[in-house]
Amino acid sequence: MSAHCPFNSVGEQPVVTLDHHRRLLHVYLGAWLLLGVNGWTLAQEPGRVYLPPTFGATPMSAMVDAQARYLIAQGNCLESMAMARKIHAEAYAIELKNWVDEVDDYFKRRELNRLWRRKENPSYLDHLKRAQDTREKEMREQFDTFAKGDVTNKLNWLFTKLSGPAMGVQYLGPSQSATVPALARLLSDDDKHKIWITDGGRKGSQLVCRLSDGDVLATPWPPGLRRPECDAGRDRYEDSLKRLKAGGNPDATQRECVAALNDLFTELEEAYPREDRSRDCYLFLEYNGAKTFLRSLMAQAARIAETTDSTVFNGKLHFEGKSIEDLIRHMSQHGVYFAPCRPGGEGTYQSLLRDLSSIYLALGKDPAVPAAATP
Repeated sequence: MSAHCPFNSVGEQPVVTLDHHRRLLHVYLGAWLLLGVNGWTLAQEPGRVYLPPTFGATPMSAMVDAQARYLIAQGNCLESMAMARKIHAEAYAIELKNWVDEVDDYFKRRELNRLWRRKENPSYLDHLKRAQDTREKEMREQFDTFAKGDVTNKLNWLFTKLSGPAMGVQYLGPSQSATVPALARLLSDDDKHKIWITDGGRKGSQLVCRLSDGDVLATPWPPGLRRPECDAGRDRYEDSLKRLKAGGNPDATQRECVAALNDLFTELEEAYPREDRSRDCYLFLEYNGAKTFLRSLMAQAARIAETTDSTVFNGKLHFEGKSIEDLIRHMSQHGVYFAPCRPGGEGTYQSLLRDLSSIYLALGKDPAVPAAATP
């Protein structure tokens, strides 16, 4: 009898074999998987397979169900691994962004810290800019306050601004300078005699001379040094000064100048005893003025000894111009600045301050461009 024939030889009754049962089971399981499982999963979440619980399963159906569940679990595992890789990549991208943001925030904090510290404790350049802005605002809006007291520093500040590269007044052509009337104001001989200039050396050792003659180490002796007790020291100093200007031995003549000035200090102390000048106010003022003048001469002599520059005696600092514009050119060319005025020259310095302020205000908003050099 064949194991695959469902009928006997007579053809009346089917013969049910084990192979027949297996094939029927496969058909039933396939239909169940196609109809039951698909119907079940359609009602569930798309992309996932959920098998219904099985009751009263045969060994074959249990094996098929286990294989189906194994395949489903394998797919879920692969899906979970893919999701895990995606989450890991997103987390790593966020971590990198956090690192970048941390660096940005660190330097932003440092920058904000520096900005606020700079506001509380400005640097030297910030202080200087604030002082210049305040001085310029005071000159524009409160000139009466700006012109009070000793104006030497303000004159030098204005001169530096006017002769600097931004304005370059000394390089203006005739057509450009004609637009500023203050540049054409003429200086009288009396003004030139009252204006003092300096070579800009260190404070306390500057060469100072009058604008009108440019004669350094000049000796307009004050009353305290014109006493007979000081005649010997004055003559000795003037003789050594003549030899120095004549081009003699600079080292020897400089030592003679310093020695003569030292003798004058001694003679001045003897001419004005401490008891006398402590009782008489006029004697004290006379003594104090003479002593200040001697200190100035000593500082200038030390300055010449340091530089060993004999050209200061050739008259190059003598001003031969006529106007304010000529004065700016002369001072810019020789690198000199305004020295403090002597008693009696305050009015001339005030007039100079008004002139330089007017020039600065006329050219400050629109700096003049220096005229092109003609070939």
